[in-house]
Amino acid sequence: MSNPFLDDTPELVVLDTQNVVNESVVSTVRTVESIGRDQYNMYHKSVIVERTRSIHDPIKKNSLPLFRSPTPKTRSKQAGQISMLKSDVELFSRLYIAMQHRKGDMNTFFKHENHPYPPSLSDRGKLRQGKKSDLLSVLIQETQTEPPVLFDVKILDGAAVVHFLSTTGITTFNDYASSVFIPYIMKNLDSSKRVDVVWDTYIVNSIKESVRERRGKGTRRKVNGRNKVPSNWPDFLRDSTNKQELFNFLSNKVALADFPDGKEIFITSGNAVITQGTNHSMQLCDHEEGDTRILLHLQDALATGSTTCLVRTVDTDVVVIIIGKFHSLLTKHPAADIWIAFGTGKNFSYKHINAICQALAKEKSMSLPIFHCFTGCDTTSAFFGKGKKSAWETWNAYPS
Repeated sequence: MSNPFLDDTPELVVLDTQNVVNESVVSTVRTVESIGRDQYNMYHKSVIVERTRSIHDPIKKNSLPLFRSPTPKTRSKQAGQISMLKSDVELFSRLYIAMQHRKGDMNTFFKHENHPYPPSLSDRGKLRQGKKSDLLSVLIQETQTEPPVLFDVKILDGAAVVHFLSTTGITTFNDYASSVFIPYIMKNLDSSKRVDVVWDTYIVNSIKESVRERRGKGTRRKVNGRNKVPSNWPDFLRDSTNKQELFNFLSNKVALADFPDGKEIFITSGNAVITQGTNHSMQLCDHEEGDTRILLHLQDALATGSTTCLVRTVDTDVVVIIIGKFHSLLTKHPAADIWIAFGTGKNFSYKHINAICQALAKEKSMSLPIFHCFTGCDTTSAFFGKGKKSAWETWNAYPS
């Protein structure tokens, strides 16, 4: 348990776990006394003073959110589909009967939508989610060579790294930083001169919020060096505030760590970049997504003399963005040799961006991000029944 007198935080936390209590529960704690007092005064006035109510009348129970309130159940997808079909049948019946009485044209009737949103692009009012990784399976080239043993720079997608690094046997966040995260950076420095760690940032009312809502809401826990690491790590990482605090915490730990001489460390911290082992600095950056910020770090590494570059990620978007900008990078840095270390476990593989872009040719490489967005990504809907593979076959039929 942490010392509550040493924790300087405005949030209401559970003493033993340091889980941050939900805002609705905080509101209950702050208002429960006044609510009870007001209800007592009302009861006293109506029953004792004015005698407009009987003392035998039942008192309505307050349904206030409490510390152990059950999590509200979400309706299953099947239940939602059944409800939508019933609504469609009822609407169609009323419209059809109206058409019969008014002698309308049925051909004209069936030309119009009976939904407030097009079903081809929407799943009950939400974006249709395609499978982004399908795009990578058609981009892999059989002529790909093996990656080099040494790289000039390795750029790590920080959000992906904290997801796949194991927390087994780790007790506190201090232990996680010193025994898991920093050793992982050290391991990557063995085969490279420079390592960049890039985090996402979280902006209030961002368009990205809808994507995070689809992934679910995790348990909020205060990130502090003395606090215990949650047993359910994926659930902890579903909360945006948890991740933002964790990223800041790890950036500060890396800034204070000791790294071998001659090695360079670049790690983002909000809009700034913390560096170690070099006098070179990067400008402030207001990019929300680490996906595009990785490209800026790649450009900076190439501009400072790096040639063989490795990007570690599990996100298809990162690969697509780098392919789209590859020929622009190659114009300024002809010796650039860019690799992607993609996926985890049995799905891990190396992808050679040079080989992929050579096979695609310049025009299709540059237009790949548009194709990716048009066929469905995090913030655009996929077409119903039209995946990326079939769309790729159609698009690839046209000459470059």
